Amino acid sequence: MALAAACSRPGAGATNETAAAARCEIPQWLQPPHRDGFCDLPADLRGFVAEYEEFKAFSGGEPSDAAAMEALAREHERRVGEQRARWSRLRARYAADTAVSRWIQRYGQEQDRFL
Repeated sequence: MALAAACSRPGAGATNETAAAARCEIPQWLQPPHRDGFCDLPADLRGFVAEYEEFKAFSGGEPSDAAAMEALAREHERRVGEQRARWSRLRARYAADTAVSRWIQRYGQEQDRFL
């Protein structure tokens, strides 16, 4: 998985979550408006976003025949369903955290057409 520049926070190291955020890598496909605050998000949410951005960027290649096209379409639908369910759970989990919820809402405005 190709990831872009690292993000750092001063004073990291107090907790495992803080240390992980200090080593945060922003996905290369994450649009600039969503980069701000990304490294401050909980690890499970950062992981989802990194995987989702990679999923959106992956086309699956060119199918060689109708059967391959159908298989690719089925796999795509399966993964979209999994992503939607996971996104829903994350939104519910962090609904009470104002800062995280605000980031989720901003990111979701752009992504909800896919999720």
